[in-house]
Amino acid sequence: MFVHHTTPDSGMAIMLHRIRILISVALLAATSAFAQLPLTDGSLPSGSMQYTQIVVTTPIPFDSGGRNRVWVYNDLGIGRERTVSHLEPASLQPGVLAQFPLTQVAVQQDSVLTLYARVGQFFRQLGTITPNTQTAVVVDPYDTRPTEIVYSGRIIDAHRADIRITATPPYTGTRRGQSTTSYDAAGTLFIPGYQFNNVARLNTMMVTVDTLRNGTQTLVVRTETRRLTFQQVDSPILLLDHSLVIRTVLRGGVVVAPPDTVRTTAYFGRLTTSVDEVHAGPLPTLSPNPITTDHIVVNGIGFAPQSIDLVGIDGGVHILDTWSIAGTLSLRAWIPPVANGAYSLRLHRSDGRVVALPIIVVR
Repeated sequence: MFVHHTTPDSGMAIMLHRIRILISVALLAATSAFAQLPLTDGSLPSGSMQYTQIVVTTPIPFDSGGRNRVWVYNDLGIGRERTVSHLEPASLQPGVLAQFPLTQVAVQQDSVLTLYARVGQFFRQLGTITPNTQTAVVVDPYDTRPTEIVYSGRIIDAHRADIRITATPPYTGTRRGQSTTSYDAAGTLFIPGYQFNNVARLNTMMVTVDTLRNGTQTLVVRTETRRLTFQQVDSPILLLDHSLVIRTVLRGGVVVAPPDTVRTTAYFGRLTTSVDEVHAGPLPTLSPNPITTDHIVVNGIGFAPQSIDLVGIDGGVHILDTWSIAGTLSLRAWIPPVANGAYSLRLHRSDGRVVALPIIVVR
């Protein structure tokens, strides 16, 4: 049996240590109590800004939220970096502004460009452009949230859009969707290397159904998205962005593969300097997409990749060993015999950056 003898001095030290812990907890709770401030216009993208996020596969719990929360996510780990750029209209390509003339700000993550505008009391998504898909809203844009939303506030929005896929052969189609966004939690956030107070959490649930047609062939893609975003009430930077996406693809009314499920967590890494030099360059294009053959052509890449791989939404990586390139404009890659479903074609640059191009395999 071991007996621990406590001297008066050590007893006093233990008591003081406990008092310090209690004070720290009380201060943390008091600080967090101020976090139920409204998310105002200052929390929306506006001028030029660029920062990096670290992308990992660590899951974040979808809990019921609440006031005075303390989120401790210091063990999220190391992953790849992705760049998030807030772009003013002058930084966009003329063709983008011609398609979306009401754009006031754009947000680019990797190779996906999303166009926004403030319309009345709402922050509205006008459309998105990926390397192979352009979504133009023709009736109901997606109101992502009010320009000011208070704690426990909620917005429910239905939206419709036209879709054009610049592939060979081309696809056209429509989108129908509904979303619910709520400011459901507030508190203090810990992520690797940082502690942030006055953090608000937005909880978004969205279901979209895309109907894509090419001649007699019809594809239906149903996507269910659950997303949590954490940011300080006066900053547009997403400190933590977690999503769960379940996608089902049907061809001719028949499911072509089991539903694809992907979980992605991205947390704030650092601000990027020289934000005045942030520009949205031309995006590469893929053909065919959806992939129905054993190869794919990437046009307009602008660089010679060091390596290429194909990543499924389950995280599985397939190295592409057979590919050829003509200058820095056109690349032809042979796709291995993978299961049908949604993938990301990743082109690895010599500077360490990665260009990710979403594709669908249907063959």
